[in-house]
Formats: sequence, C-alpha cells, structure tokens
Amino acid sequence: MKVLAASVEWSDQFANDPMLELLVDKIPTTSEMRFENKESMWVAYNDGYVEFYSHTGRDENQRGFGGAVYDITLVDGTKKSLRGPWSSRAGVVNAIFPDRPVVDVMITDDPEVFGRGYTFYSGHVTLDVAKQAAKLARVKLVKKDDGEVTWRIPKRRMVSK
Repeated sequence: MKVLAASVEWSDQFANDPMLELLVDKIPTTSEMRFENKESMWVAYNDGYVEFYSHTGRDENQRGFGGAVYDITLVDGTKKSLRGPWSSRAGVVNAIFPDRPVVDVMITDDPEVFGRGYTFYSGHVTLDVAKQAAKLARVKLVKKDDGEVTWRIPKRRMVSK
C-alpha cells in the first residue's frame, strides 16, 4: 500500500485529537489480510495496512457489528468465522502487540473523497506508514502514554486576534 497524499483533520471545533487523513493507492480487502490471535485480539498486517477485531468467542459477547459474521483467513491459511466481533482501537492493539505499533487514521483510496475531505473510512496503519503520511502532511507524530501507548498529532495553537 502506497501513501499518495496526506493531510490533517484538526478538529478545531471539537475536543478530539487531530487525525491523519490518508489517500492510498489501494486499501487491502479483508480477504487479502492474514490474521493472528493473541488475548482475544485478531490482528492482520498487510503492506502497512492493519485490520483488527476483538472477539472472545463467548456467546454473550458476540453482538458486535449487529452480530454480523466476518470470515477471515489465519496466517497458516486456516479459515475462521468471527460472529459479532467488536471493533477496537490502536492503543489496545499496541498493548498486546507492542513490537508492531499501529496508528488510528482516516483513510481512502478514492481521490474524490480525499479532495472533499470527508467520507473517509476509519482505519489503521503501521507506525512506519503513519510517519510517512505525517511527513507528507508536514506534521509530527508524538507518543502519548495515558495507560495505553498511542501516537497523535499535537493540537495546533489557536491564535486569537
């Protein structure tokens, strides 16, 4: 996956941290991802793109995504169905897989979406890809450790007149 362009959604009107917006050549499909499991977190890395689900397999915990079934392929080629997995966030993945850090981003492979600045997908990329994108967007990522390790773009300072 190649980063073609990057910008920042500053969220000036909100208390949200700024988010990287990425335009890439192609977002891999779930069928192209190969998942591994650790501590109920199912994670797949493919050329800088990262996909993950939280799923214990217990009946009382299979209501995520409205109980939808996600068919995934494991790193050994085995097929598995996750019924009702839950989404998660980069900080949780980073706690379980600290040697392969992940960054939450907004991502698209549609130049029109990137141009208009909305209707991105919520996505995740490796730290290396996020650093490349941050360089294109002329911002720096900083490590934030507030109980879980994440990377973020510091808020720009608003200057009042």
